[in-house]
Amino acid sequence: MENSEKHDDSKVATAEVHNPSTFDRPDESIYFSYYDLGLPVKFNKAMVFKRNDQVLNTQAIDSDFDGSLDGVVVLTSMASRETFQLDAFVTSNPHITAQNKRTQAEISQKEGANGSLILVIQIVNTKNTLVVILSMWIR
Repeated sequence: MENSEKHDDSKVATAEVHNPSTFDRPDESIYFSYYDLGLPVKFNKAMVFKRNDQVLNTQAIDSDFDGSLDGVVVLTSMASRETFQLDAFVTSNPHITAQNKRTQAEISQKEGANGSLILVIQIVNTKNTLVVILSMWIR
């Protein structure tokens, strides 16, 4: 969907974001709670975040694991010492943004000594900079 198309968006907030670091921060996740955006705690509508009219990737999340969505994570890159604005909108027409594959996961079961079961979970990001391996013994 092109950013130039008309959408039924209602602006709810603008945030100024600053990267104080002397290095770039590619693909940085920024969390905004619904409370901080001035929205009801039980908010359940689609949101769009824009940076210079470019629609950013977002995901509503349950940050406190209570079963209710309570905020939004926005993905954007930041240059060294850059300051910019993000505009938050409530929309009745969710924007679909192109997604790039970022991770790959593998789950495998292995049998250990004594017939015990080992569950192995391996997660690798596509830039090969992060590897998480979790092994669990199940008796």
